[in-house]
Amino acid sequence: MRTFERVLVDVDPHAVHHPALERGVAIARATGAELVVVAVMTGHGHPSWSSVSSDDPAPGRLRDRLELVAAGADAAVSTKLLFGSPAAALAEEAQRCKADLVIRSHARDMVLPSRYGAVDRELIRSSPVPVLLVGPGGASERPRVLAAIAPDTGFRDTATLNRTVVEYALSMAAIEEGVPVLLQAFKPLVLHVTHDLDVETQDVVEQRRTEVIADLHRMVRDLGEDPREVEVNANLGSIDHVLPDFIVSRGIDLVVIGVSGRRGLARWIFGNSAERLLPRLPCSVLAVKLDRLSSRARIPLSGRG
Repeated sequence: MRTFERVLVDVDPHAVHHPALERGVAIARATGAELVVVAVMTGHGHPSWSSVSSDDPAPGRLRDRLELVAAGADAAVSTKLLFGSPAAALAEEAQRCKADLVIRSHARDMVLPSRYGAVDRELIRSSPVPVLLVGPGGASERPRVLAAIAPDTGFRDTATLNRTVVEYALSMAAIEEGVPVLLQAFKPLVLHVTHDLDVETQDVVEQRRTEVIADLHRMVRDLGEDPREVEVNANLGSIDHVLPDFIVSRGIDLVVIGVSGRRGLARWIFGNSAERLLPRLPCSVLAVKLDRLSSRARIPLSGRG
């Protein structure tokens, strides 16, 4: 079963390396998806791109470089030059061409020590489809794909979005022949009124941990997968502290996060701390939304090589 049908890949034609394109080619090969490689030409020097004449050499030169990059992709791709604000242009093109994934990796937008820049954040906010931000470093031979699961709030949207996060994580692990990992941070109510981990409190914590793990196993089974094929973790603490440390300690290559609504990170189901958290994630990030779910999302884990 295919996970994606059309993948939009944003590249910088002037760059030497193109990790987003490499990731896109791998996904296209695994899923049979159509690959559309684009570059965005911003309007520096032009008050409006509608005023750019057909004989202006700048777009032609950039288009030639884009074609050269695509030719080295070792895959069948189409190309298109976009104009305007990068995030807006990519979001509009994703909707126009009915893409179901956008991939991006641009070091030029990064402000150290942050790994992701303003364009990345705005793209997650505005994109109508999932966005894969390719982080530094090459992909592992067997990448570890993490589903970052929001604490249970009792709201239906939270449960639906968590299921979507897990679904995409299982799919990406299958596509990349990796290891699926689930993580949910939790904090029992008793720890909101006391920080004293006495024996009774520790019992409450361990009971809640057992319940969280059981719920995650149930979710995996409901998605038609074997929980024994998935690493499941329930860690005590807030997601702000648990997630970055977990990614480093467990060698996570890709983390899947849930974004609620079109305001993206500002309404990430984990809360407003997401704007602060994203720059601290030292790996690739796949942001998925509640308002566009994929019914063709899974490749069974048993189908991995």
